[in-house]
Amino acid sequence: MEVRQCEQCAKCSGGCPTGFAMDYLPHQIVRLLQLELKETVLESQALWLCTDCKICLSLCPHQINLPNIMKELKREARMSGAGKVQAYHDAFLASVERYGRTSAALALGIRNGSDKEIRWPLLKRGKIKVFRGRVHDKVAMKRLFAQGKRRTLDV
Repeated sequence: MEVRQCEQCAKCSGGCPTGFAMDYLPHQIVRLLQLELKETVLESQALWLCTDCKICLSLCPHQINLPNIMKELKREARMSGAGKVQAYHDAFLASVERYGRTSAALALGIRNGSDKEIRWPLLKRGKIKVFRGRVHDKVAMKRLFAQGKRRTLDV
């Protein structure tokens, strides 16, 4: 794996547009992989915040393809069901497949429960909606999901 070439300059982390919200910055993810702490990485929220923008790749002096590494790690995390990732992933896709969109209430409800003091006041005040309505073109949505499922099976 190309992570051995990383010298921890942290240029990838400095350029990452979602780094501010990550529990581990991109260079820290690489360091965890170098230390063979893949399980820690698979449990990390940072994987799911990576937008595949490739800024890290463009800044890396060794051209380490961190976006591809993150994609592979996401796939492994989904397959292994690491953390609550699989539950959130399944609930999100089921909501989008059924209604054509997801809701903030769903996203807040899947978290670890420590955000109850935030979630319930928002629901009571009508700031977040449990159901936001359905997508208008259900046929197109079904076709999109069918294509996605075929591609998943082909991989």
